[in-house]
Amino acid sequence: MSMPEPASRSATCRYPTHLIDGWQDRRGGQFVLRPILPQDGPLLQAFHASLGPRNRRLRFHGAVNELSPAALARMTDVDHDRHEALVMTCIDDGVEVIVADARYVVDGTGRGGEFAIAVADAWQRRGIATRAIDGLCKAARLRGLGWLWGEILEDNDAMLSLVERSGFCRSTQAREGTVRVERSVAAAPARRQYRERAPLALVARWQRPRMPQ
Repeated sequence: MSMPEPASRSATCRYPTHLIDGWQDRRGGQFVLRPILPQDGPLLQAFHASLGPRNRRLRFHGAVNELSPAALARMTDVDHDRHEALVMTCIDDGVEVIVADARYVVDGTGRGGEFAIAVADAWQRRGIATRAIDGLCKAARLRGLGWLWGEILEDNDAMLSLVERSGFCRSTQAREGTVRVERSVAAAPARRQYRERAPLALVARWQRPRMPQ
């Protein structure tokens, strides 16, 4: 998945607060799904460090030991138009941490977007990826896109199973060693049954994020 250059301040769209969502999982964990901010660089680097070698390979289709300053800038300073990135965060030992990263980049057709998603090793199998994918599809639909697609390594059985449960279908178009999946986002799906939303105070702190000058 190729990333656009960091967005210039003049090209950056208004921060999409309507995409912020709070929820509570079955274990009582409280999470916030929100669009990324430029100042999230240290949090994203820590998230990347929390991924095991296999998880990094599955996400980046290769060995990436650490995100360079340029890569961090491309992944955090997004324009919320051609490039949207959502992070799932929670408070762990009194500190906010990123536990998942989900994003899309509008493709050359202007009608679809290539997506990618990763969940920290210690936070998997809690429904986080499913919630993040749903939020990403909502963001793409509100952006006016018709579909999302992605290329997943063919040995990534867990992700292939996850996206198929989330409504993605396999396509015959794919590079060697990968499986291409795609899903229409033109219409909102039937609402999933989730646990109760997280306390509003957890979400409210992000309703008016302070953007850098």
